Amino acid sequence: METMDLHLSFLLVFLLTQSASPVELPPFIHVCHQSDPELEQCIINAVEEVKPILVTGAPEYNIPSVEPMIIEDFIEEESSGLTIQVKDVSTCGGSQFTVEKISLHRDPMSFTAQLIFPQMKINATYNMHGKILVLPIKSSGEFRANLTNIKSTNTMIGELYEKDSTKYVKLISNDIKLSVESGHVHLENAHTDTIINDMISETVNKNFHDFFHELMPVIEKNLGELMLNISNKIVEPYPYDLMFPE
Repeated sequence: METMDLHLSFLLVFLLTQSASPVELPPFIHVCHQSDPELEQCIINAVEEVKPILVTGAPEYNIPSVEPMIIEDFIEEESSGLTIQVKDVSTCGGSQFTVEKISLHRDPMSFTAQLIFPQMKINATYNMHGKILVLPIKSSGEFRANLTNIKSTNTMIGELYEKDSTKYVKLISNDIKLSVESGHVHLENAHTDTIINDMISETVNKNFHDFFHELMPVIEKNLGELMLNISNKIVEPYPYDLMFPE
């Protein structure tokens, strides 16, 4: 349930390699060229310069604020005996990430970014039924979490295609791996009393890592698809030679 804060951070990393002319990008984005022998470090430095913009957002460039970041529909999934829906997600802490490492590759065309979010607060509404932590559960209501040290590794792969004799890039896959060091979760079931709600939350928190281990494949899959769709909308209008200058 780390949601959109991660996706915007990755998109900004991706944008930093997108243009041959700084005029075509927002003035607060420093362009890094492929010919730079310190390309990865250049991108890391440029991302640090952009982070303050994430707090306020820049509507004129279609960059929303991530404090908080809102996403209406995030997960609607049925797998492994668990049906889960998560929507109306609000997260805080997405602007405070640190870039640990960035790797760029030409064949296949891809980049990998490793980020750490020291702390993230999440509010959402949820609906789930099935089994989790080997226990049957049928619950809906509010989800609140305070997570610490979220580590994220994101790998996007693209391919070239031709349109009107011009080459463009399409992103064809996006793999995300997440881990959470620690945190506290509160699940509030709208159909039960406070005592039962507290018992459910206590059980989840006593088995915090097992809880997220069971949910993580669903979170990674949905977050990856969300990022892939939005990233393709960003790169679609721009020819390859403009996006990836030597």
